Amino acid sequence: MAAACFGAVLLDTRSSSLPAFVMVTVGFALVEARRMTFRIGKDQMTHGFIELPAVFGLALISPQLLLVARFLGAGSAVSWRLRRASERIPFNIGLYCAQTIGVAAWLHWSPLHSWRLDVLVAFAVTDVLSSLAIFSVIRISGGPIHRPDASRSLTTSVVITTISALLGLVLLAAWQTWDLAVFAALPFAGLFFKSWRGEIERSRKADALAALSHLTAELTASSPGDGSIAEFASQLAAIARVRRIVVCVDSVAYRWAEDELITLELLHRLGPGPNLDVATLGSLRGQLLGPSEHPVVRGASFQAGSDRVGWLLLAEPEVGTSFNAETDSLVETVADRLGAWFSNSALIDDLRREVDEREYLAFHDPLTDLANRRRFRDVFDDVLQSKTQGGLVLLALDHFSLINDSVGHQQGDEALAILASRLREVSPVGSLVARLGGDEFAVLVPSLEDRPLSARQQAQRSDASVRVDQFHMAEIAGQLLAAVAEPPLVLAGMSFSLTASAGITTFPADGTEPSELLREADQALQSAKAQRNGFVFYSAERHGRDHAQITLLGELRRALENDEIILHYQPKIDLPKGGKLTGVEALVRWNHPTRGLVFPDEFIPIAEQYDLLNDMFFYVIERSLLQVRKWSSEGLADLTVAVNLSARNLRAPNLTRRISRMIESYGIEPGRITLELTETALMADADHSMRTLRALRDECGVEIAVDDFGVGLSSIAYLRDLPASEVKIDKTFCHGLP
Repeated sequence: MAAACFGAVLLDTRSSSLPAFVMVTVGFALVEARRMTFRIGKDQMTHGFIELPAVFGLALISPQLLLVARFLGAGSAVSWRLRRASERIPFNIGLYCAQTIGVAAWLHWSPLHSWRLDVLVAFAVTDVLSSLAIFSVIRISGGPIHRPDASRSLTTSVVITTISALLGLVLLAAWQTWDLAVFAALPFAGLFFKSWRGEIERSRKADALAALSHLTAELTASSPGDGSIAEFASQLAAIARVRRIVVCVDSVAYRWAEDELITLELLHRLGPGPNLDVATLGSLRGQLLGPSEHPVVRGASFQAGSDRVGWLLLAEPEVGTSFNAETDSLVETVADRLGAWFSNSALIDDLRREVDEREYLAFHDPLTDLANRRRFRDVFDDVLQSKTQGGLVLLALDHFSLINDSVGHQQGDEALAILASRLREVSPVGSLVARLGGDEFAVLVPSLEDRPLSARQQAQRSDASVRVDQFHMAEIAGQLLAAVAEPPLVLAGMSFSLTASAGITTFPADGTEPSELLREADQALQSAKAQRNGFVFYSAERHGRDHAQITLLGELRRALENDEIILHYQPKIDLPKGGKLTGVEALVRWNHPTRGLVFPDEFIPIAEQYDLLNDMFFYVIERSLLQVRKWSSEGLADLTVAVNLSARNLRAPNLTRRISRMIESYGIEPGRITLELTETALMADADHSMRTLRALRDECGVEIAVDDFGVGLSSIAYLRDLPASEVKIDKTFCHGLP
């Protein structure tokens, strides 16, 4: 059909002229670029009046040139109009060309033999076909079509198309004859002019709404400040066509005029309210608006936070414009957006402050404002990784409990805060002062390499065996102790002369691990307290550390990682049942790669001293569970395993939860695991031990056994309270019996 229509167009050889072709092409471009909006009842129809240049083209040029004119004119205009939705451009241009071919074909084959009537019918028919094509595309793409609305839209479109074509015929007649048809065209021209004005106004409003949407997006993406408020005011002035804009929040106002933003401190705050007129402005008018004689002001209040109120004021409309209902609506809309902007910014600031405060409290002592133990360990790790030469002073106050006993804990806290400030003042630049807990402080000096000895210090260094880093640390410790002692503290009207003791260690000379250096500094601190000697340096010889022990410690850590710790199982025999095997006890051994089998009496004390005992306990539990599961698969489903539990293990973090999860992960019956501890370990902290053992029995389901009962001279009556299913009596109870 389309090929036949196009063939009919090519067969039409009507004469044409270049001026008419140019006029029709420009006409297509103009009407397509500025489509007009009609409101019919509640419906709104946008129409391009494309029939006007089309009627002239049908009369003045050939169908071939008419097709080219519409392709060039309407095609260029629709490409510009739909530049943000480019996927629609080919369909629209194709539809326009099909409409032109359809109209020309109708005129070529029409049986009516009346050119003007044929024109009206041709445009009506092609409009119906075009609408149906559009509905089909919407339906194919999955879009919804409401039949009543589609029918109403189709009818309205045909009516407007017919009127537009009729207007084109009248204007063509006027063009050709210049007779009374001109007067007949005046009503249509008035309608055209009104629609054109409406289109211009609608376009302006659409641009204003787009600008407002853009402005809102910019507000969301930024926070209130002089730069963002100035940009906001500049864009709002262009939208509202005003020369002055004022934004007030609490007692601060931002006045924008002539591309300049001025920040003002108001005499008093503006309260909320529905209106803000000249009388309400009162004495603030001159301060807010500046040198402005325009009496008309538009404003709206907004909530700028939970307890803050703001105002948006517009003044001095541009020449030729005035404030109206649309201005009021715009001000209220923008004021709401401003309120959300300031409220969100205030909320974000509050959240950021809260996060900063929480982060600060997580790393600082709230009483003294010094770094806490967590912060100290983090910094200490970083310093040691940098492999610099530095030192650590561990300082504790002597007999500080006397202050708490004399004037109370509140005064004691005040004393700690004062002393913390003194320690910070005398500590070297770049050092870290921390409160580790109670009356114990630490001063970490990250680097001593850039502190050469002065001539005076060289003279004071009488003992050449004292290293330079030790000399500097001794000087620092002396200043810290002096700061504690002088001047005396006056608390609750009483004077206290305090003293302190300090332990000093240096790195890397004394070690390269934080826990190792802290332990060494603490040993030196205890020596200083015992000797009442002010400060003491850590010494490997003095404090009983030897190289072999440290080497063994490192090897033991690697042994846990390399599965060198093995378990031997000592059988438990039930003699009344004929020597039946009922269970085993897990015995820890170390399969050393060079020394062979190492027994626990050699490495367990090392593990206990250097906080490896908990790691070793959970290692043994896991290996025991693995072995029980293996035995179960081999038919030994009732065999139990006993694992030794120490006093330190009882204080392991999340002990009950970790054991419960391990048993559950291996799918073992909890009753097949027995945790065995000595009476001595049980009585180290009886209350805590009893609570933990009950939790292990009740929550994990494991069995509890007490070994060597009687060594600690516990009462036999104490057995009634033990959550134990098995008690091993110490041999001293049986010694000497027949």
